[in-house]
Amino acid sequence: MALASERKSPVEDRNRENRNVSATLRRRGQRKRIHLHISKRSPTQEAHTTDMQTTANKLLELLRKSIIARTQGIGRIAVAFSGGLDSSLIALIAKQAGTQVHLIHASLCDQAETEHTIQAATLLDLPIQIHEYTKKTWNKHFQPSYGPSRKLTQ
Repeated sequence: MALASERKSPVEDRNRENRNVSATLRRRGQRKRIHLHISKRSPTQEAHTTDMQTTANKLLELLRKSIIARTQGIGRIAVAFSGGLDSSLIALIAKQAGTQVHLIHASLCDQAETEHTIQAATLLDLPIQIHEYTKKTWNKHFQPSYGPSRKLTQ
């Protein structure tokens, strides 16, 4: 088997961790085009990456099944929404399952997190209710019925 030609990826950088190479093999008058992915990672590192991806996929499928099981037959739900990964994933999966999702966000007034939450809700294309509180109203309405009292100061 003889290597007739080798064409390197135009963006190839020898210092990069991975590179792609295309080649045409000629054998007994036949040509065959092959594409190779060359990695500088060890087989152990490659296996770890694959295991992590497989694990992430399994976790996503378990989460999907759990949300579908809990929302099946329910026309609409409310999700306590921070705009972070957890609440965003739950809201998105429930929406994809056909449930009508409403987002609810509570925070102190003038917090940067509220703007982030609005942006996340917009990306998910879901309605959101925002409840903002001053420190005084927070302390009035959210006193724990057990344990030490945590009043907001300043």
